[in-house]
Amino acid sequence: MGHTQNADGSLVINPTPQTVEDLQAIADLAAGKSAMPPGTRAERLLLTSAQVRAGWLFVETDTGDMYKRSASGWDLVWSDSDWIPLTRATGMTALDGVSSAYRIMGSVVWIRVAATGTFPAGLRNVANGLPVEARPSPSTGIVRAAAAGGPGGAAVVATVYPAGHPEAGNVAIANLTGTDRTWAAGVFSYPQG
Repeated sequence: MGHTQNADGSLVINPTPQTVEDLQAIADLAAGKSAMPPGTRAERLLLTSAQVRAGWLFVETDTGDMYKRSASGWDLVWSDSDWIPLTRATGMTALDGVSSAYRIMGSVVWIRVAATGTFPAGLRNVANGLPVEARPSPSTGIVRAAAAGGPGGAAVVATVYPAGHPEAGNVAIANLTGTDRTWAAGVFSYPQG
């Protein structure tokens, strides 16, 4: 044979190769590795069970999602939705061209509050349309996080309501001061429900 295998599993091709056997040994070694070159979602879906092995990882270049192959198929390991804009509440506009949005990375939901409008003392919705999969679970409850509000960068409280709450799907700002605010901005996260 034209190759030998080291204790660490690597192959050494000697000066008298036997092409078919050596190429097959190289292919078998490569097939035993735990990752595949990245590809598109369509390319992953075209792979047959004969072409993949349990334990292999595949990263989709067009979605950013990572899958692990199991005996029964592909299991999602990681995903990143990128920022998805929320619908602005009545009277709200983008803040310096940036809109309120959400993002799901793995099992964490990120909320970006970026809005201009009038925020009197009390609670004011800035965005709505947060989908069910991005809302806090009822066991997590209402999520509140510090954000900045202006003028002056005063602290305001961003609020997201859990599934089942009458305001579920809305993102609100609580202005706890007696002074009207004209903008609000902040980024915070919570576990996906």
